Amino acid sequence: MKNLVCVFVFTICFIGLSAQTTKYKGTMQYGSYTRENVIVEVQNNNPVTIIMYNVKFSRFMPLTVDMTIKGLQKTSKSYSGTNIVPLIKQTPHEKYIIKTIKAVADNGALQIEAVFGVDGSKKMIFSGKLMK
Repeated sequence: MKNLVCVFVFTICFIGLSAQTTKYKGTMQYGSYTRENVIVEVQNNNPVTIIMYNVKFSRFMPLTVDMTIKGLQKTSKSYSGTNIVPLIKQTPHEKYIIKTIKAVADNGALQIEAVFGVDGSKKMIFSGKLMK
């Protein structure tokens, strides 16, 4: 019985360490549009998932959206990916393909740079601090 308990406890600890989620709050800039107080969640699975909550890409957008970016590769403190189709309301949006994305998490800060569109004409930058 002692062996079963040890295996069970080890499994719980391992699962807890492997799926760490971190949230940041900051400013997102997309082209000439800037949005404050954007919350970004980084799910440190393998591959990494980034969720950006309540974002707008233009002052003319009537609603905010939650955008999920899946399939990022992790190396030390950075995440990167190419040709990623973002999900909005869990629906893929090929029109807004992310040509390149690079994120760096260091010293309680997160910086993301992404290039959107088939022609790579739109750049998004996020700069935020760790939420406590």
